[in-house]
Amino acid sequence: MSNNILSARAKKLFGKMNDPAKAKKLRGRYNKLKSKNEKRLFLSGLGIAQAKKKFKEAQRQAKKEFTEAQRKADIDGLTGILNRRGLEKKAKELWKEFEHTEYKRRKEDKKEDKNLIGIIFFDLDHFKKVNDTYGHQAGDHVLKEAVKTTQETMRMPYTLGRYGGEEFLVLIKVNTDEEITKIAERLREAIKENAFSFNKKEIPNVTISLGVTAIDPIKEDSTLEDSIATADNALYEAKNSGRNRVIFERKESAEKEKRPLQIEVNPISVHVPSSGSTGLPSRQELHL
Repeated sequence: MSNNILSARAKKLFGKMNDPAKAKKLRGRYNKLKSKNEKRLFLSGLGIAQAKKKFKEAQRQAKKEFTEAQRKADIDGLTGILNRRGLEKKAKELWKEFEHTEYKRRKEDKKEDKNLIGIIFFDLDHFKKVNDTYGHQAGDHVLKEAVKTTQETMRMPYTLGRYGGEEFLVLIKVNTDEEITKIAERLREAIKENAFSFNKKEIPNVTISLGVTAIDPIKEDSTLEDSIATADNALYEAKNSGRNRVIFERKESAEKEKRPLQIEVNPISVHVPSSGSTGLPSRQELHL
């Protein structure tokens, strides 16, 4: 390799360095070398080091982009809170935290005062009417304002997510059933008292119905899915009871209150109504 080629390569490698002081120092070391072979080996080592650095930077950038993509996949595009996917991931993490040996020990030693996971499942009453009357942009605005009001109402660490449509889920550590019920009632009142408007036009009578439950993952044999289903059932009861209210329900009481299958008997035939003919409005009808 000629001196001209070595000089050109050295100029290129030193020119790529972001630290001028370090480049000057290395150039000084390079210029002190006598033989072509020493200079060639020096530049080869420098080239490899720069390539490794560039590769590591590319790895870091790729990891950063992947992490950001994962974060965005867990976020609801409209409200900026967790979507159902992200919410379920956070809920599972909370479940594992309660089941962790250290958390159990802290509870036994009375160093951890939050014994339950409270779940609030709520949705906006007559939301379809808001969309039909004021437009979907107004409906989107109401959803975002409801999220903002929820965030302002919570006074302790919590997890909030959009479960789907106008349905939202709150997870929060509490001590008692009464505590999570009071939190839900405070949220219901805050939404009711909020002055919703869009484009200077008032949107009156925005309310929510809330289904509430609480669970101790350590003592109770209940999965995340079971607990959400219990809160969902309580939400259904809140809707069916007139909306704009809080209904608390435990898994045991939910199971006890399941309506029995009704069988009508007459001399001619036995008639078994279908599961959909209970006389109660459907979930879809309640959401109208």
